Amino acid sequence: MEGLKVITQMSSLFKEIAAPRYFVEVDFEVPQPCAFWVAVYPKDCEALLLWRRTRAFSLPENLYFHMMSVTDRDLLALNIFFWSLPQFEEISTSVNLSCVGASFSSSAVASLLESIKGAGCPELIYTGNSLSQLSRISILRNLPHADIPSRIQSLTVRSKIIFTAPMIPFTFATLLHSPLTELILTDTHMSGSQWTRLLRELHFPQLRTLEVDRQCPVNTLVTFLQ
Repeated sequence: MEGLKVITQMSSLFKEIAAPRYFVEVDFEVPQPCAFWVAVYPKDCEALLLWRRTRAFSLPENLYFHMMSVTDRDLLALNIFFWSLPQFEEISTSVNLSCVGASFSSSAVASLLESIKGAGCPELIYTGNSLSQLSRISILRNLPHADIPSRIQSLTVRSKIIFTAPMIPFTFATLLHSPLTELILTDTHMSGSQWTRLLRELHFPQLRTLEVDRQCPVNTLVTFLQ
């Protein structure tokens, strides 16, 4: 047992010694402690995992993920990063995720957004494109149970990916079980009747800001806001 403890201590020490050299090799700029914002690009995703395990790690107030030509491998690395965060109490980090390209899947995005929600982040912004075709919107008979407690107060999604089949569980569980004060859903490609069916199921007693596509009928919005 004592030998295992020594090996663990040596491994930890080696990590602290080797990490800075690795960061230089992969051109990863280690953020300053308690930074206001940190920008992350696809080339940084795996380095982010090592930074998370070093003593120098501290959560910034804002994380901006600029995922140009992103792949599922990159999104998996980010997924692992966020699943490692719940041990931090009272997380206040806002996450802005932008995914552009043809080499990532809706299911990978769904898994990543679930891990961001599970980390306890209060603000989530997602923009991006996807090759996935928009699924037909239907309100599920058995509405999703919130397996992961949500602290999301501000949710912005500017993409049709939010209503693709792999995203439906995340979308409805988040909309139904989050203390939302701000909700922005645009570029969804939904029809007026789809907006009517969606908003009929939603109720946000604390909502202060709402922005939706212009395809949403005015009478639907009036009824929803009453």
